Amino acid sequence: MEILTLLIGSPILGALAAVGGVIATIKYTNQRERDRQEHERKLKDKELAAERQSRLRDEQITAYRRLLAATTTAHTEYEAVENLASAQAEISLLAGSRELAGAANAVWVRYAATQEAARKSASAGDFAKALDKARLAREEFLRLARKELGVDRG
Repeated sequence: MEILTLLIGSPILGALAAVGGVIATIKYTNQRERDRQEHERKLKDKELAAERQSRLRDEQITAYRRLLAATTTAHTEYEAVENLASAQAEISLLAGSRELAGAANAVWVRYAATQEAARKSASAGDFAKALDKARLAREEFLRLARKELGVDRG
């Protein structure tokens, strides 16, 4: 019994208990720090993904706008058809769907056909038909672009 009393009141046992407490505190603190860092990393990853998505959307809008702006004179100016081709190539890389990329291609092809009809044909009717097809292609592209960007009007 005397030995047990000596061990319980022993400074060695007290020191061991203190060291054990310090080690447990260090482990707990380290785990908490790892958890905090993991949480911060996940938040940063989400923030970077949102920034990338925002940049992509801005680039899409710019490319879509370039294509639509070029259609204002593409039926009469060769340079505008070249601008359409450039915008269409960019859209083929940025579009969120094949359908939209195809619609951009159709706009380019239809406006080029409108110029071809104006150059080759003496008939105003041929030009008007080609221009109507080009405008329909433009409207389809615009509908799909709005849908992709989430600004669909109905």
